[in-house]
Parts: sequence; C-alpha cells; structure tokens
Amino acid sequence: MLAQQRISADVIGLLTVFIERHSIEGQPIIDSLERCSADSSITYQQWWDALEALDGICQFEHIGLLLGQCIAPEFGGVLGFLGASSTTLGNAANHFERFQRLLFGGTGVEIQMDDDCIKGQWLPAYCSANKASDDTLISALVSFARMLTGDPTLAPSRIGFMHPRPSDTSSYRDIFLCDVQFDCSALFVEIPKALAFLDAKNGNPTLGVVLEQQAQFLLEAAPINDDGFIGEVRQRVINELHGGDPSQENIAAGLGVSSRTLHRRLAEAGTGFVCLLQDIRLMMAKDLLQHRTLSMSEIAFRLGYAEQSAFSRAFKQWSGETPLSYQKGQQ
Repeated sequence: MLAQQRISADVIGLLTVFIERHSIEGQPIIDSLERCSADSSITYQQWWDALEALDGICQFEHIGLLLGQCIAPEFGGVLGFLGASSTTLGNAANHFERFQRLLFGGTGVEIQMDDDCIKGQWLPAYCSANKASDDTLISALVSFARMLTGDPTLAPSRIGFMHPRPSDTSSYRDIFLCDVQFDCSALFVEIPKALAFLDAKNGNPTLGVVLEQQAQFLLEAAPINDDGFIGEVRQRVINELHGGDPSQENIAAGLGVSSRTLHRRLAEAGTGFVCLLQDIRLMMAKDLLQHRTLSMSEIAFRLGYAEQSAFSRAFKQWSGETPLSYQKGQQ
C-alpha cells in the first residue's frame, strides 16, 4: 500500500515555512513529523495525517494549493537543487522524471510527448487520491516552474485531479490559470510543448553536472528496506503490458536505474525479473479470464503476447491447465 511507502523528510521544511508564513500554531505537527522521521523519510500516511491536522487548524479551503506555493529547492533535496540548476524547463522536467524516487515512492510520474504538448501523469496504483497531497504536488510543480523561468504567469494548458470536484473551483483557476478538471482517472498536468524550451532564469549547467552525478549515485545506492521498490516495478510492468515494452531494460530505464541495478535489487528482495513478470502475467490472466466478454486473443494481447497460442502455452506452463480449462472451472 502507498500509505506505508516513504517520502523525503525534506517536506517537513515545506510545512514549517507555510506555518511561519501564515502565523499558524502548527509546531506540534512539525514536532510529531520529526519524531516519526527515520532514515530522513516519513511514510505517506504520516504526511497525510500531518496535512489533515494542519487543515483542521487552518481557515483555508484548499490548503494544498497554498502549501505548494511555498516550494523552494531545499525542500526537494539534491533533486530540488538539480532542478534549480537546469538550463530549461524541459531539462528540469527530465530530471524530475529520472530522479523522482529520491523524493517519494509509489507510482512515479510518466512524461509523454505529442506534437502539441507534454503530459506528466501519475496513474493510481495503490490507493485512491488524497486531495491535500495531490493539490500540494501540482501546486508545487507549477510554482517551481514559475520560479525557474521567472514568469509568475506561466500556466499549464490543462490539469486533472482524481478527487471530486469541489463546490468552489475559483481557487484552482486563480492559481493555475488554466483548465482544471476533476474526477479524472489519473493525476496529470499538461503544458504546451513550446514551454519546454523556455530558458531558466538562473540555470547553472556546470553545477548541474555535479548534482546529476550525485543524484545518480544516491539513486543507485538507495537501500531496499520494504516492498516499495517491488511495488513500483510491478506497477510499471502492468502499465507496460498494455501495449508497451515490459522488458527488463525498459522497466529499469523507467525507474531511473540500470538493468544491472534492477537485477541486483530484485535479487536482494528474493526474486528476479522473469519470475516477477511471470507472476504478474498469471495474476492478470486469471483476472481477465473471469471477464467472459473478452476473447482469448484479446486477453493474450492485453498481456503482451502477439499470438494467442503463445499465451496459452505460457499459461499452461504456469498453472498446469489451459486458459479455457481454468475459465470453465471458475463458472
């Protein structure tokens, strides 16, 4: 579950600045988070609880939107300073996608490009949306982009939240200056492609090279102390099975690590990529076989097989029976 995965304790600094800026009696919340922090991180649940407690003592309707506006490079650790050293907005976005796991676990952002726009989205993987947390994330990203470019009116083209539409959405329009949607299937932000080429106000490519090397070292060296990494790998495999590339090399690239590092980390967790992929395919196959409206060829395609026969052979090897026999046994 996402609730037990961890995020960087640097977010405590974000809360501290917000509390001081608005003269809120929130020091007990900060003290509680600092007591909970271990290995310079806290769990998502502890973060959500802190946001809920802060919301309970504030008079602000959408606290996450205001909290995100307090963002500064130091609240993102090495990644924050690397982003601040970027030469363009697109360069900063690439760094964020590559090294985001230094900040938080769970489903990472996936950046997609087409002819007109760049879209970053977070697919729901472990739980439903948390309004305050999602508001904070998107507000912080937009605020950081404005800080980076020196343009306080810089606006995305569209933003989507998974949480329900609030009764009053004026705060969202006033802050983001763009179309904002709710009840979406994924959290996302879209920007016009031209914005990726905007120069950063204080870009420092020399410092950026040093920080990038440091970020890569931290990413490679990050220990595994729970199933959070395995959960991330599983979710990326599931996403890629739907018409993508579920190879070890592609999954590793999506996680920002080398294929060798992915192999090592899975081995430390007592598994391997082939076994993990097989388990995921078997789990998904059994689930899909219970949907009588899907043909065998459709199920095979959804699991990344070009031919139904290849899926049938694999399923029998995994389970000891054919897909049709399994399906009949579920009636």
